[in-house]
Amino acid sequence: MPSQDLPTSPGDERKVGVLLSEPKGGQKLGLIEFSPSGMLVIRAFEGGPSVYALKSVVAYLEAVVLTEPLYIKYGLERDDSGQLSETILAHEAEQCVDAINSGSVAVGKAGQVCTASVVRWVGLT
Repeated sequence: MPSQDLPTSPGDERKVGVLLSEPKGGQKLGLIEFSPSGMLVIRAFEGGPSVYALKSVVAYLEAVVLTEPLYIKYGLERDDSGQLSETILAHEAEQCVDAINSGSVAVGKAGQVCTASVVRWVGLT
């Protein structure tokens, strides 16, 4: 669902992230949230393999796609409150999904691949 269609009310914030899943079985490994401040928030859904998978993916993304922090890359495009637009965050998330789904990143100790998708939701600030 496009983010502009998400219902919001005062105090709500639109959020953008990359959901990582195992290709076999679809188990959700974790989420990389693209914060409007330009920071990444990494959330493993379970311990063990999920943590290793997220560390591998984030290291790969930082080397290939996210070569500089978003708050620096888009420093001049931040709004008056220092926040990045949802459009910028979604663009960066889509680039990360494309890189992950290219199959060139092995995750975890077993070297398996994972799949990624852009997710959007509304959360309280």
